[in-house]
Amino acid sequence: MHGLARVTAFLVACVSGSLLAVIVLQYREILESSGQTPPVVLPRSPSYRKWLSNQGLRRAASGVVNEARLLYERVPVLCLVRATSAQQARSVLNTWSRRCNRALFFGSLSDPHVHVERVAATCGLFARVLAQHGGSFRWLLLVDDETFALVENLRLYVAPLNASEVHYLGHPVRWGSGFYNALAAGIALSEGAVRALRNRCRPDELERMVAASLPRAQPVDTRDTLLRGRFNLFGVEQMLMPGSVAYGHRRSSIFRSPEGGHCCSQHAITFHGVNPVDMFLLEYLVYGLHVGPGGGVSPTSSPPANVPMELMNLLKGKAFVKPFGISAS
Repeated sequence: MHGLARVTAFLVACVSGSLLAVIVLQYREILESSGQTPPVVLPRSPSYRKWLSNQGLRRAASGVVNEARLLYERVPVLCLVRATSAQQARSVLNTWSRRCNRALFFGSLSDPHVHVERVAATCGLFARVLAQHGGSFRWLLLVDDETFALVENLRLYVAPLNASEVHYLGHPVRWGSGFYNALAAGIALSEGAVRALRNRCRPDELERMVAASLPRAQPVDTRDTLLRGRFNLFGVEQMLMPGSVAYGHRRSSIFRSPEGGHCCSQHAITFHGVNPVDMFLLEYLVYGLHVGPGGGVSPTSSPPANVPMELMNLLKGKAFVKPFGISAS
């Protein structure tokens, strides 16, 4: 009886070993031949244009004149960026500043990849701009390197204005009995305003120097028709969260915008406090991402659920709020 059990166990072991050997050999053969196996080519699906045709629809032909190109040529914008950090300045150079007709960096920063003009922010800045670039721009956008700007929306906003006159636009905040447009939200100056600033030199901070040098300027409400901000003091995430903007900041603003989802215009021009990682994130979301065939509003969206969210807790866990591996230098 014991002998029969031993024979049975021996036969089972032999069969199992043989099967295992066959499987191993086949697996090796698959691995060796996998590099030579031609890729599988799926049959091409019908084109989207043909599908539209089958639905009895067709895409409207685009106009002869591209609107963005027209504005680029008719409303030239010089972007003047105060550089404070190498990583911030490089991210601006690699992203939104490419939509300016010309972008200049100024400040005390020294970086091998970003040319920075060494000029005092409050004396000689606008004189140098006019001496080197006068006649090549109609509008100047003054920002720092934590700003993400949509220059196309600036052109769209200022196109109807006479750039030869003095226009001083941005996010007006209270300053004693007067006001100034906050540099954090970006300051748009017409060519006429830049010429008025050419020989001005004051010891104030740049944003206050500009305001003090244009004494006749009045605060301009740059919000859209729904009172949503165009020049925004904070980043997108902070603007979208009710209660995340300090009361003091909101109180100092002369023209306030709603909190939350209705904070910012669909044609917003600037957001501030944007780190280098978010610069590239916004660059992709604004210029790289498309929604369906036409972009923009989706006819298939259901109404918002209005489910309460602990947004402040969620924000603390977002990886790109405090990006890893990006220094402050």
